Amino acid sequence: MEETKPDAAIITTVDRFHHEYIIKSMEYGCDAITEKPMTIDDEKCNAILEAEKRTGKKVIVTFNYRFAPYVMRIKELVREGAVGKILSVDFEYLLDTNHGAEYFRRWHRRMENSGGLLVHKSTHHFNLVNWWIEEEPEEIYANGNLRFYGYTRENRGERCSACQ
Repeated sequence: MEETKPDAAIITTVDRFHHEYIIKSMEYGCDAITEKPMTIDDEKCNAILEAEKRTGKKVIVTFNYRFAPYVMRIKELVREGAVGKILSVDFEYLLDTNHGAEYFRRWHRRMENSGGLLVHKSTHHFNLVNWWIEEEPEEIYANGNLRFYGYTRENRGERCSACQ
């Protein structure tokens, strides 16, 4: 970085390390482009925001889910006024054994790596709603449940790959 002096650095590592590379990039004089989530907890988030102020560099967080065809179509319909004026949004997403199993086999499964699924996965959903309606939230509420992968699930295997 000292030799080539890039304008920006792209951060694509395990979520728990995003803050380190974002801050170092800005300190080297680069803007930082990172995949979502920006980081996994408030302490790291505040450190990034402080570094952004201190260095005058910017952090850009990318959200690849915006480019799914049905997601883009929802954006078009909302923008065209197909659903009228939006006064409130209730977004529900069920992470089940068909789609969710992969999160419990890889590095995401550890809270210290991902901040948990409400950070790692829900980041997509909060971003989508804000992008669809082009508004900033006034209030957010989220909760989670261990319906499929909880400790008391009857048919759980020793490892996720052994589950029926």
